[in-house]
Amino acid sequence: MILSPMTGKITIEDLVAYIYKEVSIERNTEIKEALTKNPMLADAYYQLKEGFDHLPKVKFNPPKSTINNILKYSSESAVELQC
Repeated sequence: MILSPMTGKITIEDLVAYIYKEVSIERNTEIKEALTKNPMLADAYYQLKEGFDHLPKVKFNPPKSTINNILKYSSESAVELQC
């Protein structure tokens, strides 16, 4: 845990969530401001961010048959609801 003058506490988990854009708008603003005011926090953030930037960028795309099965199921379910 790293102490921040503005929020009191910002954890490593908070920084990871911030990097992955998984924080609320309010928390995003708090962390962003704390990063400008706390050099230790900023250092921890940049170390995490550097590691994140080196992770492979992977995209997962389902096979066309999976998408077709989902669409088929959806259309069949819609017909059942109308009956």
